[in-house]
Amino acid sequence: MSWIAGVIVNLSVAKVDKIFDYIVPDELQETIDIGSRVVVPFNNNLVDGFVIEKKYIADTAVELKNIIESIDDIKYFSANMVILAKFIKERYNCLFIDALKCFIPPEVNISLKKKIIISGTADNTNLNDKERAVLEKIITSKKTMYTDEMDGDKKIIDRLRKMGIISYFPEINRGTRHKRVRMIKLKEGMFDDDLKEKEKDFIDYLKEKDWVLASKAVKDTGIDYSFIRRLYKKGVIDYEYRELRRIVKFPRINEKKYELNSSQLKVVSDYYMARKNGKSKFLLFGVSNSGKTDVYMNIAEQMLQDGKSVLILVPEVSLTPQVFARFVNRFGDMVSVFHSRLSNGQHFDEWDRVRRGEVRIAVGTRSAVFLPMKDLGLIVIDEEHDTGFKQSDMHPYYDAKEVAIRRCELENASIILSSSTPSVETYYKAQLGEYELLNLSTRVNDTGMPVFEIVDLRGELKKGNRGILSRKLISELGTCLKNGDQAILFLNKRGYASFVMCKNCGNILKCPHCDIPLKYHSDKKILTCHYCNYNETVMRTCPKCGGTEMEFGGFGTQKIEREINKFFPDARVLRMDRDSIRGLTSINDIFSNFRDGKADILIGTQLVTKGFDFPGVTLAGVILADINLNLPDYKSSENTFQLLVQLGGRVGRRGKKGKVIIQTFNPQNYSIQYAARNDYIGFYQKEIEFRKQFGYPPFMRLGRALCSGPESEQVRKAIEIWYNDIKRLTKNVGAVDIKLLRPVPSPVARINDLYRWQFVLKGTDDREIAVLLSDSLRNIKKLDGVKYMMDVNPVSLM
Repeated sequence: MSWIAGVIVNLSVAKVDKIFDYIVPDELQETIDIGSRVVVPFNNNLVDGFVIEKKYIADTAVELKNIIESIDDIKYFSANMVILAKFIKERYNCLFIDALKCFIPPEVNISLKKKIIISGTADNTNLNDKERAVLEKIITSKKTMYTDEMDGDKKIIDRLRKMGIISYFPEINRGTRHKRVRMIKLKEGMFDDDLKEKEKDFIDYLKEKDWVLASKAVKDTGIDYSFIRRLYKKGVIDYEYRELRRIVKFPRINEKKYELNSSQLKVVSDYYMARKNGKSKFLLFGVSNSGKTDVYMNIAEQMLQDGKSVLILVPEVSLTPQVFARFVNRFGDMVSVFHSRLSNGQHFDEWDRVRRGEVRIAVGTRSAVFLPMKDLGLIVIDEEHDTGFKQSDMHPYYDAKEVAIRRCELENASIILSSSTPSVETYYKAQLGEYELLNLSTRVNDTGMPVFEIVDLRGELKKGNRGILSRKLISELGTCLKNGDQAILFLNKRGYASFVMCKNCGNILKCPHCDIPLKYHSDKKILTCHYCNYNETVMRTCPKCGGTEMEFGGFGTQKIEREINKFFPDARVLRMDRDSIRGLTSINDIFSNFRDGKADILIGTQLVTKGFDFPGVTLAGVILADINLNLPDYKSSENTFQLLVQLGGRVGRRGKKGKVIIQTFNPQNYSIQYAARNDYIGFYQKEIEFRKQFGYPPFMRLGRALCSGPESEQVRKAIEIWYNDIKRLTKNVGAVDIKLLRPVPSPVARINDLYRWQFVLKGTDDREIAVLLSDSLRNIKKLDGVKYMMDVNPVSLM
């Protein structure tokens, strides 16, 4: 019996963003299921789509059409993942097809061309001259004709199709698939004596081998592929095609299996006891180097023994090599890695290994939350406080933490949020009992916490030191290098100079497309915009007044590197920022070289504060702790505290005493003071008072409405219309908990020639905020040229 498939068509158009029913013909019964990608007729066209429902009674009385073809044998998602996609659609106000595409690796995208087929039985006697001419053009063409080549004749083509004179046949150009290679092997038996000498030599080459890559044989012996084909025809060799996995390179870490200490064993025991009692959400809160990774590796090992799979999410691509290497070292080839810096082939192969169930552990960035893990038992969100888990640069604006929690609910899996500096919202939920708190309060091997020392840069200026490095930091660096140890220097600014200013008129050179100063990069001798990547050569004269004295103000990581070379010319220096990291290889190289002691000092932006394990580091220096504090964002103090404590976590990890020097103009700021004492609880108590007083999360939830466009006044009008409609809606539905903040230009008011205005909603229920924003966005009259964006629980209001 034929069944009916509910299909979401692959068209990002709101009015067709719904389920359409199609009959699954008998010949496709065995190949199509939920998650299948199919070709369907749609509005006199052929499109691809995804099956998300399976039923036997149609939802409509309309006569249904048949599915034309199954594109491949891959099931891209399960029934549970369809439910998760619905959650994403509703939560983040996106189209259903856009939510489904989160589960599908982009490299498998297809192009669908419609080949024109002539019917041999249709009556073509009543055609007009134009129709007859087009038909003759198709019949006499020496090549296959496609509909997209008939631009001027599309209406005639449609008429011919309705008359049954022609039809369309889908021709699918598939995206990335498995790499297939030719393998060769010597046949057993006797060979003719009339073989040539070169052929005999090649037989000798193959005699002691099993299957050999044909490409390797060609390289080793100097023969060509025609030579291989001749031997095959003579019956000397066999060959076959096999899939070849595109291997992901990663740094090798050789470490023995770590035996958990008493504190870690207690945390593991507490986890299993809570799990037995029906708990599934956990916060693993421990000081840096307390062995949190070893704890969840231990739990992962038990999951594998129970037949379950494990997903580890990290916030940055730069962290994946280290975490991946540690898991491979312990669990071997059953571990996969998944992130955006892989090649298309590697990305597909790793995804497909997971889909096939060949791996049981996956390590990846936020997009890995959509991997088709089989029998999922555990998701770990490592460095859970990091904003990298929120997708803020493209639609849909999902939060991988929220998606992971919902996925665990659907699959009866547990989730562990791990951090030494949990987000205020997460720790608050743990205090309320929503998350089970697992606490590690001491470092492994009784290693003491690093000593923090604050240097007041105002005092440095008073004593005549106008340099970037304080005298204290220079002294400590000298001692560190003398002892053969390593140091990390952190500055959350890349480039050489923060701005270029004319000394004559005070004009600061700005990006012509964004409302920010251009940064000077000394390695390429260019000025660049860190928002839109606009570049220009350094001007010798001021474009405003013609002055010839240009001052390079401020500093970035490149200038710090120059300063270090001046004070310590023999020091081996590495830099880790967005400019020095060009791909996966550079990430691996920087990590491996510094870990292996091939460099003395690592300079970088906030990448260096992440969860790296560098055994030789005994000193960390914060060049300017005030950068994040000066941002107009309610999370600025929290972000500063987290960065400082996380940096301290890179220091003194192997029994050596560690020290952190914090340079600042605001030494009394509470985030800096609590970071220097490594006192998370003290910081949390202070910060939670501030959040409660001013109505910020976790006490209120936020929604952000943003309009952008090339005309400033048009954008301002658009945001006002949206704001007023939300205001009307809140009054009509009696949403007394919703508070609206007036529309204002965004902190960065123009990016890439687009002006930006926004307003913020505050409320006690983020679902109510999402509904208000999405309902209003559907109702309001959209202005031409304006882009509309809504973000529930934004990680930043910049």
